[in-house]
Amino acid sequence: MSSPTGPASGLPVRMPRPRQPGRHRRPEPVAAPEGAPALVLAVPGVPSTTMRGLAEEVVSIARSELPGLDARIGYLDGEEDATVTSFPEFPSLHSVLAHAAAERTARVERAR
Repeated sequence: MSSPTGPASGLPVRMPRPRQPGRHRRPEPVAAPEGAPALVLAVPGVPSTTMRGLAEEVVSIARSELPGLDARIGYLDGEEDATVTSFPEFPSLHSVLAHAAAERTARVERAR
């Protein structure tokens, strides 16, 4: 019998081939780039707990596919909020976009 350290009785050793990259190889894991802008899911229609549950499920799937993703939900017919720091139960798309833009600006300022 032969072994990887040397052939016994003059028999050749069968070494495993190195793994080649190719289309059937498992792809490299993907992550959201550092400092990427937020992904905002715009939910149409009258806001409800059912709509929120569905939107949260979509955002959950997106986050599981792309770790580090900053995903948010904004409702086209949502409640408008004057402040950028707190949100009502169903924040409007405008409020969510304003909050995301303010956070991104603050992050850029801190990086300088």
